[in-house]
Amino acid sequence: LFRSIAYMVLHFANSLERSPKIMEVDIAGFSPSGLASTSMLEMRLRRYFPFINQIHFFRIADLGKVNVEENYDLVISTSLLPGYNGKYKLISPLLLDDEIRQLKEEFKRISHEKRSLRKAPVKKTGGEESYETVVAFMEEISKLLET
Repeated sequence: LFRSIAYMVLHFANSLERSPKIMEVDIAGFSPSGLASTSMLEMRLRRYFPFINQIHFFRIADLGKVNVEENYDLVISTSLLPGYNGKYKLISPLLLDDEIRQLKEEFKRISHEKRSLRKAPVKKTGGEESYETVVAFMEEISKLLET
């Protein structure tokens, strides 16, 4: 019975890994000219990454007024952010193919971080395989799928 459940869990986990819509990402974007040049960028981001929950664009001058580390999963900018020491992705308003690849890698990292935060501790019980044991087994399968 346990092996049958494990087999089904493996296929279920595999389908979840392939479905990007299960992850929601919040993005803060910065542009020197404000919001006018960001509409095409937002359209392209949503086209290539439909799982994006929200994208908020700000002027670079407003960088100090926005708490991006606490409120957003990713920071992007169409130009350099002088004085900003946090991590951000520099992208063009046209969202080039290489930038799309870089963002895919970043979203994988974000997804992995979010899954790691959601993991619950596993209780050990005697006798039959418990729900917690199956969940722990599923997590191990997920780790194997990531490699």
